[in-house]
Amino acid sequence: MPRSDIAAGWRSLCPVAIATIANRYELLRRLGAGGMGDVWQANDTLLGRHVAIKFVSDQELRETPGASEILRDEAKTAGGLLGHPQIVSVLDLITVETDLHRGPAIIMEYIDGCNLAEWISVHALRVSEATRVRLGLYIALETIAAISSAHMLGILHRDIKPQNILCSVSGRVKVADFGLARVVEAITRTHTVWGRHTPLYAAPEQWDDQKPTEETDVYQLCSTLYHLLAGRPANQGQNLIGLMRWQETGTLTPLGDLVPTLDVQVGNRINKGLAKESKDRPELWSIFDAVSDALMVKTSFEVDTEGCDEECIAKIANLTNFTEESIKGTGSGGPLLFPNPLEALQEAVGVVLLGGVSKITTETVNGSGS
Repeated sequence: MPRSDIAAGWRSLCPVAIATIANRYELLRRLGAGGMGDVWQANDTLLGRHVAIKFVSDQELRETPGASEILRDEAKTAGGLLGHPQIVSVLDLITVETDLHRGPAIIMEYIDGCNLAEWISVHALRVSEATRVRLGLYIALETIAAISSAHMLGILHRDIKPQNILCSVSGRVKVADFGLARVVEAITRTHTVWGRHTPLYAAPEQWDDQKPTEETDVYQLCSTLYHLLAGRPANQGQNLIGLMRWQETGTLTPLGDLVPTLDVQVGNRINKGLAKESKDRPELWSIFDAVSDALMVKTSFEVDTEGCDEECIAKIANLTNFTEESIKGTGSGGPLLFPNPLEALQEAVGVVLLGGVSKITTETVNGSGS
């Protein structure tokens, strides 16, 4: 088939474009707003793929000395992470001059799925408690791997929170917005707490306008993982002042008290990661090891597709080892025992995002199950 026919067929499946920028990217829909500006899904007409485009406010960059240079530097730094399986790739930095936006725009890999905030509040509620915790541990492991790899290259994230962690319909987990917090800090002349980022996950030293470190990322990560596994944030403040006061005088409820089935070492490491003093927080590798140990058990996976239409069932069958016939015949598939538990958990996340219901069963070395 000629290339033009292939492109035409692919484009026919896309929504109608709202506008075109750089004579290449057709804006399809607004995905949401971030600390720097709106994020859109777009059609890359040159390469026949979808991308995400983050618009950056040009006025604030021009009004802030050095902010444009910081943006270029941070985009270049993020581009150095290209190809990492758990990090959203930054593909380009362009300048846009349209009625919709005037100023810089960051072209990024598009992830079809949801962010972790939506996973916690919507999708995780559709599975059992045991499955929710197991899938949470898988998401945690992938997220820690991303942050750890960046730290090895001397790159801080500075703004780890559920909105910056993405889960795809293929079950992959990716971290977005590496380095952009530094641009926000420059624009607001302060740190993420008093700027545009969510203070709910901020480290104590950020409230004091101290320079962020790797330990700051550890705190933000553990705050995010606490919310993921407990289903509620660690910081129980109800407004900005309440959040700040909790950092000063509040008492952390141990994660194990809220999630009794959670591996003790995992709970302890995450609790320590929320220490007020940065020197008391564990290193990333120790949190990774605890989560990895908790996941490396015999794992069975089954799926329930009740309420799914044929398109949903076909997508689930394509993602998993279950056939359409077996799923349609019983409304469910499995359980299947996976030699690699991470494969089962990845597929289970994808099934939930596609509209099905996953169930994870584990078996310990002594034969007891959960």
